[in-house]
Amino acid sequence: MNQLNKKQLIIGTRGSALALWQAHYTQTQLTKLGYDSTLKIIETKGDAIQNLSFDKLEGKGFFTKEIEDALLNFEIDIAVHSHKDLPTLNPTGLEIAAVSYRANPSDTILIRKESYEATKDLFVKENAVIGTSSPRRNQQLQLYRKDILIKDLRGNVDTRINKLKKGMYDAIVLATAGLERLQIDTTALICIHLDCKKIIPAPAQGVLAWQIRVDDERLQSVCKQLNNEHTAAEIGIERRLLNQLEGGCRVACGVYCTKIENIFHAFSFYVNETTNRVVRFSNNGENQNSIIEQHFEILKQNEQRLPIFISSTVAKNSYIANVAQRNDWKLQAQTLLTLTAIEAPIIEDYDAVYFTSKKGVDFFLAQHPTACIDKVVACFGTETQSHLKKYGIESVIINAKETKELAAFNRLKIMFPQAKNSMKTAQKIVASVATSIDLVVYDNQASTDNKVQPHDIALLTSPLNVVAYFEQKIRATAYIAIGNSTAEALRNQGIEQCFVCTTPAEEHWADAIFHATYMLHQSSK
Repeated sequence: MNQLNKKQLIIGTRGSALALWQAHYTQTQLTKLGYDSTLKIIETKGDAIQNLSFDKLEGKGFFTKEIEDALLNFEIDIAVHSHKDLPTLNPTGLEIAAVSYRANPSDTILIRKESYEATKDLFVKENAVIGTSSPRRNQQLQLYRKDILIKDLRGNVDTRINKLKKGMYDAIVLATAGLERLQIDTTALICIHLDCKKIIPAPAQGVLAWQIRVDDERLQSVCKQLNNEHTAAEIGIERRLLNQLEGGCRVACGVYCTKIENIFHAFSFYVNETTNRVVRFSNNGENQNSIIEQHFEILKQNEQRLPIFISSTVAKNSYIANVAQRNDWKLQAQTLLTLTAIEAPIIEDYDAVYFTSKKGVDFFLAQHPTACIDKVVACFGTETQSHLKKYGIESVIINAKETKELAAFNRLKIMFPQAKNSMKTAQKIVASVATSIDLVVYDNQASTDNKVQPHDIALLTSPLNVVAYFEQKIRATAYIAIGNSTAEALRNQGIEQCFVCTTPAEEHWADAIFHATYMLHQSSK
């Protein structure tokens, strides 16, 4: 039995630089509570076996089991883990008694400068070799770029980065939290944070877990003071869903949840190991059980091959095209509009340029390729922002009147490259602080040339596409609207119920299609 002094604790930890950072952080928090502590470094199977990928290792808890054994054997008093490394079920006799604040939960792609390509998704060159040992990252990355080669990557953070610098990879993907906590010098590399809603992180990524014995009343009292209740609520959803999916290190599963004003916003990604089917989904609400139940049912639903129509052209290897292929969807994707460039000379002085769509970017820069140099550039969302980066243009997102970025445009003259039939939503956002200059750079008209084949799900990308769609005299069973203005156009056509994507990102198209497919499947039972 452990005979430690009442205020002295032994912390069990792995010996990597990141694990030691976590252990020292734990010591600091315990010191604030009046407890002295020492560290006991324990080597785990994941540390000892570096020549095998995770799918070749047997069992679960590659980075935790030996530490948990030491806790059960009273060799240590408290264990500190990266929460994402823990199996979803504790060994008998142990519990997670507290969790930390959450560091940045995203993944970061680190790219050799000679392998960087700004015009491509993931910002890596054609046929790039990307290092990761995570099936979750592997599967999600390849939905963006089928040409990339995923190569297994093991070792601690420094080891992995050194392998990249030596040219063994063109890029590697690591957890942002580890890079920031260790203050890694990455100045020789290009570092890009991957949006958590695009590349969905591992459940509880960026969070520390403190594990103790279930009958240790003294440590339960200590951990109650360490626990971050807000983080615990968010990752509680993530970990419970992972548990229902029977997930672990070898399963391609990502779950991310954030709580804003008592509303949980959850995003999930899952690959069925048997069918290789890819599913992703997002929802929100106050009831944790309802959120988890819906995610689980959609991620595990039987394969559906309902015909789907999208009122936009889709690139051959785009995200939505790759998801459709993996799931054997019957996808018809074509715009119902005719777009024509309009000659638009710049005749006024301006301080900034605000883009609301990728088409606006293309048509404007085709005429005025240098017009953004030395100007402030804004855009409406992440898709347009990413598109601007392909032209080498950095921009700030402004999509609501209350955003702090709006203040930077006070009293400026802002030029808005736009379609002839623009709804001028962005101009309304900046109207209180800036002067707008409208510049029509292309015409968008409904086309009667394209014929739409019968389908069950219709994803409509703009109000004008809604008008053109209903002129086709074909009706769907379920509708998806990109943006609130498109949803309003559907209501004007008598469609009261539809799924609304607030951004034009193809990942969210996939979320909505899976949701619609599931709901149609449920209604047919």
